[in-house]
Parts: sequence; C-alpha cells; structure tokens
Amino acid sequence: MKKFGHSAILSRHLMPLAGLLLLLLPLGAGAQDAKVSLSVRNGTVKEVLKKIESASSYRFFYSDDLSFFNTRVSAEYADASVKTILEKLLKGSNLTYKVMENDAIVITPFNVKDASSVSGTVTDEAGKPLAGVTVVVKGTQSGTTTDAGGHYSIRVSSVKSPVLVFSFIGCIPVEKQVAGGTSVNVSMQGDVQKMEDVVVIGYGTVKKKDLTGSVSSISGKELVKVPVATAAEAIAGRLAGVQVTTTEGNPDADIQIRVRGGGSISQDNSPLYIVDGFPSDDGLTSVNPADIESIDVLKDASSTAIYGARGANGVIVITTKKGSVGKSKVSYDGYVGFKKLNRFLDVLSPYEYVMAQYEIANMPDAAASAAENFTKRYGPFEELGIYKNRSGVDWQREVFGRNALTHNHNISISGGTQNSKYMVKYGHYSEEGVMIASSAKRDYIKISFDQKVSDRLRLSVNGNYTSREVLGSSVSGSLDNAMLGNTISYRPVLGPNDNDDALISETEDDSGGDFLTNPIVRAEAQYKKKTYRTAFFNGSLEYKILKDLTFSVTGGMSAGNNRVEEFFDERLHDVRVEKGGPYGTIEPTETMKLTESAYLTYATTFNKIHSFSMMVGQEIVTYKSKYLLAGAMQFPNSDIGLADLGQGAIASKPSSKINEERLSSFFGRVMYGFRDKYLFTANLRADGSSKFAKENHWGYFPSVSAAWRIMEEPWVKRLNVFSNLKLRASYGLSGNNRIGNNLFASTFSTTGYAADAGSVSTGVQPTTIASPSLKWETTKAFDIGADLGFLGGKINVVFDYYYNKTEDLLLKARIPGTSGYTTQYKNVGSTRNKGYEITINSMNINHKKFQWTTDFNISFNRGKILGLNRDELGAQQSYLENSGWAKTIYDYIVQVGQPVGMIYGYITDGFYTAADFESYDASTNTWKLKDGVPYIKGDTKITPGDIKFKWIGGQKDERGNPVITPDNDRTIIGNTNPKFIGGLNNTFSFHNFDLGIFLNFSYGNKVLNANKLAYTNTYSSYRNFLGVMRDRFRLINDEGVFVTDLNELAELNKDAKIWRVKSGELPRFAHSWAVEDASFLRINNITLGYTVPQKIAKKCRLQNLRIYATAYNIYTWTNYSGFDPEVSSLRSNPLTPGVDYSAYPKSFSMIFGINITF
Repeated sequence: MKKFGHSAILSRHLMPLAGLLLLLLPLGAGAQDAKVSLSVRNGTVKEVLKKIESASSYRFFYSDDLSFFNTRVSAEYADASVKTILEKLLKGSNLTYKVMENDAIVITPFNVKDASSVSGTVTDEAGKPLAGVTVVVKGTQSGTTTDAGGHYSIRVSSVKSPVLVFSFIGCIPVEKQVAGGTSVNVSMQGDVQKMEDVVVIGYGTVKKKDLTGSVSSISGKELVKVPVATAAEAIAGRLAGVQVTTTEGNPDADIQIRVRGGGSISQDNSPLYIVDGFPSDDGLTSVNPADIESIDVLKDASSTAIYGARGANGVIVITTKKGSVGKSKVSYDGYVGFKKLNRFLDVLSPYEYVMAQYEIANMPDAAASAAENFTKRYGPFEELGIYKNRSGVDWQREVFGRNALTHNHNISISGGTQNSKYMVKYGHYSEEGVMIASSAKRDYIKISFDQKVSDRLRLSVNGNYTSREVLGSSVSGSLDNAMLGNTISYRPVLGPNDNDDALISETEDDSGGDFLTNPIVRAEAQYKKKTYRTAFFNGSLEYKILKDLTFSVTGGMSAGNNRVEEFFDERLHDVRVEKGGPYGTIEPTETMKLTESAYLTYATTFNKIHSFSMMVGQEIVTYKSKYLLAGAMQFPNSDIGLADLGQGAIASKPSSKINEERLSSFFGRVMYGFRDKYLFTANLRADGSSKFAKENHWGYFPSVSAAWRIMEEPWVKRLNVFSNLKLRASYGLSGNNRIGNNLFASTFSTTGYAADAGSVSTGVQPTTIASPSLKWETTKAFDIGADLGFLGGKINVVFDYYYNKTEDLLLKARIPGTSGYTTQYKNVGSTRNKGYEITINSMNINHKKFQWTTDFNISFNRGKILGLNRDELGAQQSYLENSGWAKTIYDYIVQVGQPVGMIYGYITDGFYTAADFESYDASTNTWKLKDGVPYIKGDTKITPGDIKFKWIGGQKDERGNPVITPDNDRTIIGNTNPKFIGGLNNTFSFHNFDLGIFLNFSYGNKVLNANKLAYTNTYSSYRNFLGVMRDRFRLINDEGVFVTDLNELAELNKDAKIWRVKSGELPRFAHSWAVEDASFLRINNITLGYTVPQKIAKKCRLQNLRIYATAYNIYTWTNYSGFDPEVSSLRSNPLTPGVDYSAYPKSFSMIFGINITF
C-alpha cells in the first residue's frame, strides 16, 4: 500500500541528489592531498613549481635571491601528491616548506631567523591576530602569508632598503621599511572608505557603495555572539522598518514580520523569504540561526520589484554559511540553559475567592439552593475567616511554573581550496515549555559544496533537511477550554476541613453547574503533536561565456511533510458529553515546490569612467500540496490513542484537498554608473500566475532608482566633514497574489442531502461565486534616502522616507443577497503606508584593549485605508470584525481613513453607584434609575455596581433618558499600531572579554486585554477572578447581609474601584477598560563572553575557544498589566491584531555556551 508520507518523496526525488552530494564531497575534503602529473626536462625548480600551481590550487612563496630555485632539474611524475614532489625536489637543499591555511606554500631555509629575515605578528585594530594576510617584499615576487596566530617570517636580503607590503581584504594596505634580522609587528585598520560590503539583491549582489535602493542588513558576525532559537528572533529590533512580533511564548509561537507596515487588508502581509537564492514557504522556521551568514531586507520597490508578484510586502534574503578556503576544521557551538516565568497574573487569594463566591451565592437573583450549597462547601459566613490562613493551590505555578531545560548543539566540518569548498553541518535544538506537557525540538542537516571546475565554470550544490516537532495542547481557545483561563478560574481551595493539595489530583469541578477540568489534567488530556519535515536541495551552475558575460542556471526542490495529531481522552467532560468518549484527528499535508531560473549577466567598465551591467532571465515556480483530515470518536479507551483510528466507534467525515499553482516569470535589470558618482538602476519583471483567469494572468512590475555619491565631488572632499555622503531615490511597482487558488471560477464542496427512506446521499454545493476579473494587488512605492558617514567612518547614518500605496486590494466584498451569496472576491479599495526610518552606527571607542560600538534604529510608520468596496449600494465606509476570543463580540472595525487594527467598542465610564438610583423594590428585585442616567437599551435590571458605559450617540427614550445602543455609542477605543519601534545595541570588548547589551522598544500601540473581560465575571459559580476584582463594588456588607439602603450602600463602597462580580453571563461587550497601553522598553538580551588567548588555545590544539553566558527577556518597562505587552495571540484574522487572550506566557531564559574550532 502506498504511504501518504515523507519517505516516498525522499526516495523518489531527494536521494539521487543526496548521492551526488556525497560523491562530490571528497573533492573538497581531499584537496590537501591533490594528485599532480607533470613532466619537466632540464627545467628550473621555478618551472616545476609553476607547473604544480597550474595543476592544483597551491601558490608558492619563496625568496628570489636563493639560487636553488634557478637550479635545473628533470622531473617526471604521474598522479603524485604535491607532498611527495616537494620532498624529493627539496631533498638536500637545506630548504623546508609550510602549507598555510589558504593553500599558500612558503619555502624557506631551515634557519629563517637569520640576519636576512624579518618576522612578526599582524593584528587587527582590536589587537586580534589576522590569519591569511599577504606579506610581500615590494618590487619582488617574494612573499608569504600569516598563519592562524597572525605570525609571519620572510627573507629580505635580496633587496636594498626592503619594504614589506601587508594586504588583507577589507583593510587598508600597510607598507613598512624593514631591515634584516628585525621583528616588525603590524596593526591593520579597516578600510571604511572603500565600503566594500556586499549586499545581496535579487539574482545578484552589489557593493554597498553602489546601492541605489533601501536595504537593511545584518551580518552573521553580529549574530554569532547572541544565539537565538529562531532566525526571526535574530532580526527583532535590529533593522529599521522591520517589525518582528513574537505572538506569545510557546515553543511553536508564530513570529510575525512586517516590513513597512504591509499594504494588504485581508491577505497575508508577510514578506517574501529567499534562502540562498530560492523562495521559502516556511519563512525563517527552516533556517538554522547558527547557519546564517547574512540577512538583507529589501524594502523599497527598486529592490523588491525584481521579485514582482511576491515583493509587495518586502523581501528578506538569507544567505547561509558555506565552506571556506583552508584546512579542514571542525567547529562546535552549543549551549544549555533554562526558561522560567518572571511574572504571573494576579488572582484572588483563597479568602478573597471565598468571599466573592459568598456574594454571588447570596444575591437575590441567585438560585434557591445557592446559599445552602455554599455553606455546605465552605462553611457559614462567620467562619470564613479561616481561609485567610490558607495558601491554597497556585494553579499558575503548578501549570506554568517549572524551570524548563533548553539546549542547542551545532557541529560543522568545513574547508577547501581555491577550487573546492565544502561544509557539512548538523544542528539540534530542544526545549521544554514552561507549561507542563509541552516541548519542542528541531534538527537541521546541511551539506554545501562549491566547485570551481575551470576558470569559466563554477558549480554549487546545497542540501538542507529540517525536522521540527512540537508537543503540547493549545493554550488559547474558547472561553471554557483555554489553558490559561483554566489556571485563573479553577478554584484554589477546598472546604474548611479538607487538604487543598487534594485539588491537584482532582479531575474536574462540577460545583458551578457545569464542569471545569483541573488545569493539570487538561494539559495532559489534550494531546497535540505537530511535526514539520522539510527537505530542500538546490544547485547552481555559472559559466563565463566571455570575459564580461556570464550565464547562470539555478534549480531547487523543496519537499515538505507536515502532520498534526490531536487526541482528547475521557477525563475531559466535554469529550464525554459531546463526543461520547475519546476522540482524535490526524491531519497530514504533503508539499512539493520546484524552482528553476536561468539568466545572463553582462558587466563591464569602459573608458575607466563608465560602469555598465545588464541582467535578463526567466523563472518558473511550481507548487503542489495534498491535504487530508481523518478522525474518529468513541474509542473504547485512551490507551489506543491514534495508533488505530479504526478502533473508534464512529468515524468522522474525512476531507481532502489537492492544490497546484504555477508562476512563470521574465525579468531584467540594468545598472549604470558614471565616474563612480552617479548611479542608475532599472528593473522590470513580468509574472504570470495560475491564480488568475487567462486574461489576467500577467502582471508587470517596473522600477527605477538613482543615487548621487556626493562624497566623490571635489568640493565635498574639501569640506573634510564626510567620510560618506550619498543621496538615493526610487519608485516602482510590486505585486501580491496571495489568495486561494481558483477564485476566478466557482468552487464546490461536498455535502449531504436527504434521500429516500431517510438516507443521506453525498452531493456537491457551490462555496464561492466566480470572480473572473480578479487581478494582482499592486503596490506603488516611493523612497528617498541618504547615507552619511563622519569621522572617517566612525559614525554612519542612514535615513529613509517612504510612501507606499497599494491598489486593487483583493478583498471579500459584499454583494446583493439575490445572488445567493453574501460576499465575492474583488479588486477593490486601497491603502497607504508612509513613514521614515533612521539607523545610526558608531564606533565610540577603538583602542587596542577596549572597543565600544553602538547600533541604533528607529522607525515611524503611519498606515491608512483609503477605500473599500464600491457597488450599487454605495461606497462602503466600514465593517466590523470579530477577533475570535468571544463569538458574539465584534470588537474591531475596518474603516476608511483609519489603519488596520482598530479596536472598537464602548467607552467605559466606571460603574453605577448608589447616587444613580432612586430606590429598590424588594418584591421584584429591581432598582430604579434616576432620570438622566444612561442605560443600555434592553437592559431592564440594572443594579448598583454594574459596569457603566459612556453615552455619546444622542439617542433617548420616551422620557428623555439617554439610551446606549451598539450603533450609536460604540467607537474606536484603541489603535494596535505603534507610533514608533526600534532597538539599541551596545557592544563592548576589553582584552579577551566581550559584552553585548541589546534593548528594543515600541511606543504608542494598544492591546485588547481580553483576559480582563473574560476573567472578571463568570458564567458559572465557584470560578476565581483576576486580582483586580478585590477592590470591587459590593452589595453584601461585612456582616454578610445584602444591602438595599442607598446611603448604606454608598458608604460601603466609597473606596470601590471596579464593578461588582457577576455570575450567569458571558462577556457581552468590548470596552475601553480592557484596552491598555502596550508601549515597552525591554532589555532583550545581555551576553558576556570570554575568548581564550590564542597561545592557550594552541596548546590545547584549538584554533578558537570562547565561552559565554546570555540572558534573554531580562526586564521590561511597561504599564501593561498582562504577562507581556508584545502579544497577538489570536492570529487567524489579519484584521484583528493585538489581542491578548489566554496567551502562552513569555519567559525569562538563561543559557551558558561554548564556541570551539578545532
């Protein structure tokens, strides 16, 4: 039987590529012992060495004044190692050789420290040794390179007044006049003037100084010292214009990334992710953070238009590490640590809980037996004081209070020559969740191989395999099954003569008229396991047709197998009642993505003042997916689990789906530079998508950009103020096609209908109405920016202003009900995002023993909806959305003139006090409001202490009293979009110690704290409340008597701060009391590391050894009352961000790690 699984894909598609990789690896691994064949008849030793250089990747350095190299020899070698040839060639010559890390071979006399030699050490400006520095005697071919410790030695006797030239990539060359027999140490400075940093753009790279678009970058060097669990965390707060939100704290929490706000309303605003040149559907989850070489975020249209239909929301380009030239080296990076909550929600103490339950049970509208049942459970009122000394059960600490172990291990083998480079890497990450019965683990395997086949041909092959497994029940959910809600609401104490510890082993509490499951039991009884496996292979071939013309071909394949398993056992009351016994489901999903691209690149420089490059290409992306849902219920017991769905007495109706989509593209780019001063770039991409009907298949996305490197102007240089000064401007179009497949046509789903004899037959029914005119969302983006440098590059500032307008939004628009449907996908409406970004990098102190650098960024974005649907009913101005925490509450509004993410509801106006009432009628248990006091329409039994809302709409009843209605008195009560976000990173190094302190911040955004709405009243009795209810309005006095006298009631509640507790109703309204300021300043992480000195490391036969400790989520300054202000726990609806409902709490963590290179 054919398996619906991952192994078939691997064996059919991936194993041949894996075999190719394994065959290629020995080419790189064995390069040190390369075999050479050569024949020399009566030639010089120099000629023999040149033949070896031609046949291998080795380069020879020696002193020209040694007569031995002009000695004539005859040599005949067939498939001999370089080592063998050199040993025979140098035999009896009093010369020796040494192979350096970059395949340089230095030949010197046995005693090099004579009067004709110079030796020393080369370091960087921080005093750290530089390996691979080229040291040449000026005017000769005599040279050498530094070793791993920065040491060198070279003969200079053949030159009068010798001068040594030291050169290294990224540093200013140094010339030193020397004399034989001396020791010369050199410190090399970074060449900030050259600005040779390379930025990855679409289908190529460009030097940072030649960049005309807006790109933010972060290098692997910046990330390596602060290990993170996911690649997304690596960029949080570090890049201007990029908002990263970790939605909650569970091991599999979604991390939302938005670049400059995102322009779509109802579609996905996530950026496009490109990993090593290929699009990734997994975002950053399949990337090992320890494997990142660089991250470049393309933000403006000149950078993203080359990606056409997928680039409207920005592009994040991840380049992973590859092998490097040098001997094979083994590296290990690992850490172990723990996570724990550093704050808990305040709830009522056992005594406060009992008193609140007494009030509920003794209200006139309580059930007849409520007071009696309370007394049986907790005792008479006069004896309730005993609960003051009861600690009860702290359910939050029982469920979320453990110290969760986390550990991470990465080991790699890499090396190679100038022609062959390779890397093999394995990574494992494991984390216990702070919530019991939750955990996560990830495994990464990577193989990378690069081969220079000839001077014209290069080959690159990469393979990645990622496996993620997440275990644990859902934290958020409906009002009655949310895990966090259970920990807050479950009773903390038993009766007066009981041991409260017995609560921990209790299965459920049925005392409130319904059943609430013990939080520990619920965590264990809700089994949920999510497994994600992705295998990705890609290869590229680059052939230099002519000196300036290169042809590139790339191809990639990604195969995924995801599986979600859920099982609910009989300990859950809703399982027993609603399902009749244990039940479970299995959801496997298979995906396959194929990407192929080919492009020509022409680049040249003429007359020394004109630089020109052109690139044209095509790309095809094909995506397929298969989905299946199967389940069963009423298993005989929970021991079987999901091992055999056939054991369930009733099988759930299965469902399946097959999707296929295709994107065909043509693209091109032209770049021109004049005198390295005036720069111009133009891009054009044409995309054809299967998501649209034939007449709308194609979308066209051009862009233009220009830059003026004012720094190159003579009059600017004479100012002696700037080390860099460049102005940039760009304009272009990019698209978005992130909608479901086949929406241009009518779609159908299966359904059942009544047939003869009461049977049910299967049929189909339409689910969507055809939208044949659907086309691309299009974003028009304008950007103007400036790059400035001061004090020789010690201070660098980047500024950008942008204005993005997205048109032809893909929206579900309302349509007349006569069509048989209520909505239809249309291209209607538009949005706008505008703002500015500032990035500042500074080298504050740069001494040999102490360095201090600062990186700061801040971003301001303002979004607005410019238009919605327009039809025969007129121009739609707004509509309401339900965030999902409560089914009947529409708590968000989508409105023209406002940004997405506006919270909608009533304005809280405290509570009704005794002064708002005239009298109490005991016969009807009703209180009479005074004239002029607002009330909610339809609410006939308003009681002192009830919540009160502000009347703003103007509607009145027949007596002239203000009436609060949903249509007139609800308004916008919060904006979830921050006014600005940013980050501040300070890095210090002192001798071999390094210290990093990173802070990130957000200001001005609001959060809808739905926990406050859900857990300050209750549908059932004997539920606990949030601690804010201890200062509530009370209708029961200190003697336990219900108060009806208004004067006594006023005195009793003179210090009350919040409305009374109520039982018997679910939350009915969203209101401003639950909307809180979520601004924060967070000490995100602090890292302290120590690098063992090279001398000690060498004695241990190590190239590098660093130990470190890092603390995360250390402290947050905020006024938010929930667990964490950075939260968005309900994510199914993109129109309702910023809801905190039963979110998995974020934790403090501490790790201890080590970096070793052998």
